[in-house]
Amino acid sequence: MRAAQTDSNLVQRYPGFHSWKSVSPVHYPRRWQRAVLVQAALDPTITAIAPLPVAIDELHAYSVDFGFVVTISQTDFALLVTETRLVPDIAGLELPGLTICRSSILKEPAYSTANMIWSKKRLVVDPMTRYVALEAVQKSAEGSTLSTLLQALQFPLPQSLEAVLAMLAQGILVADVSRGLISTTRIRAGDDYREIRNVRPWERLRRVLSSS
Repeated sequence: MRAAQTDSNLVQRYPGFHSWKSVSPVHYPRRWQRAVLVQAALDPTITAIAPLPVAIDELHAYSVDFGFVVTISQTDFALLVTETRLVPDIAGLELPGLTICRSSILKEPAYSTANMIWSKKRLVVDPMTRYVALEAVQKSAEGSTLSTLLQALQFPLPQSLEAVLAMLAQGILVADVSRGLISTTRIRAGDDYREIRNVRPWERLRRVLSSS
């Protein structure tokens, strides 16, 4: 992924967004722009997020409200928030562009679901709960439904759901939440955990416990 140009005033002026997919903080001028960053962090098709190699203020001259770099299938793209749907030719931006309308960012149920998940980002999930969840979702290549995963955790429903939300926010688990989070939503292991699916159970347990 490309390294972004650093503006020393940018850090002071705008908040920075961090996730397990972030190469470096992505600074956003307005609160609504955080929503598209959260949705990108939770999108299973996006593997990395980074700042654009151009200053945020320069985007406005091209009718772009906001933007950042996303990696999809090992290719970097400039994800641009604009109402025109056209990909502008931005000076200094040598990346293929993808556009998204601001109205689609706020579309329900994806908007509220993503925010609900992200609110649990800092919740500590104990290693054994992580292990049980990962074992449950890796019984099948397609993952597990939410209802099956909640049953596997064997906690009271509110506690189990809170743990699942936290693991989604932390990248331990992944799911397509564009249509909300319902009982039939398929949940899979995050990229960092999928590779241990075929090792011996005791080795899987050791790796999950050592990742705490």
